[in-house]
Amino acid sequence: MFKLAKYEIHPFRNYYRLYYLSYNIYGCYSFFSIGIKTKKKLELTGKSLIASGELYEEYSARISKSVLEKKLGLPSEDSPSMQIYNFTTDEIAGRLKTLSTSEKPVVSILIPVYGATKEVLECLQSLLDSNLKNYPFEIVIADDDPSNNDLSTIFTDIPCVNYIKNSENLGFLLNVNNAVEYCKGEYVILTNSDIVFTENSITYLLESLISDPSIAITGPKILYPNGQLQEAGCSIKRNLETTMIGHLDDPMRSNYNFDRDVDYISGACLCFRLSDFLDAGKFDENLAPAYCEDLDLCLRLTQQKRK
Repeated sequence: MFKLAKYEIHPFRNYYRLYYLSYNIYGCYSFFSIGIKTKKKLELTGKSLIASGELYEEYSARISKSVLEKKLGLPSEDSPSMQIYNFTTDEIAGRLKTLSTSEKPVVSILIPVYGATKEVLECLQSLLDSNLKNYPFEIVIADDDPSNNDLSTIFTDIPCVNYIKNSENLGFLLNVNNAVEYCKGEYVILTNSDIVFTENSITYLLESLISDPSIAITGPKILYPNGQLQEAGCSIKRNLETTMIGHLDDPMRSNYNFDRDVDYISGACLCFRLSDFLDAGKFDENLAPAYCEDLDLCLRLTQQKRK
């Protein structure tokens, strides 16, 4: 069982925004279309047509979705895209250079990246605006695109950033396993390059983990761009199927808004002790290049009576 920290990841297109549950923030890069859309669903071919039960379930889901979006105050389909951050590359590099570094950081922010220059800069911008500065920290960027030098020109000579350039494309899993060896923090926050953090998300990731030595991993609740719940942690059925807890439900429901133990946590953002990750043998390289490594890691830690 694994700890679910009290904050959310809010994805926008392929961007993610983390925010603490007490906030009422729905700013984003761009919202997808919302509202009830009519579309042709019945096709008469002889006596063949979609069952009325299926139509009821679909229309019911679409109505619920519209009601939720209206309650959350999300913009209409014609609303313009909303920019999360407005910055230049030089501004990000300049802010990073002003940050103090530590030879013994408490936390390492590990960001595996392949291309995605704009996304990783947005991620770093959000980290600069977060309470990460309250902890001795380092940022480890593991660049898995040997043919693209955009990031290398940005992060050269920035003391708080340990920039790793792979000579070949390793894939997500092997890239993480390699880069974690460069982390010096007691704790590691492994995050996708398209994550955007809000002010207090670092604190709630770390403090939930620090407060209980039996907890091996903390992670977030995840929202879709339209405000619906993607998952409040994940569960594993007896037949080994996996389920996203609360999928497509209202994220404001009380049963999703407290710390909980779950079977496993999505790998989009994981916080763990470096020693636990190394002692577990890191991600299982038999699963390379990617997928299910987060589930496998959580199950192996569960076998060690961790949560």
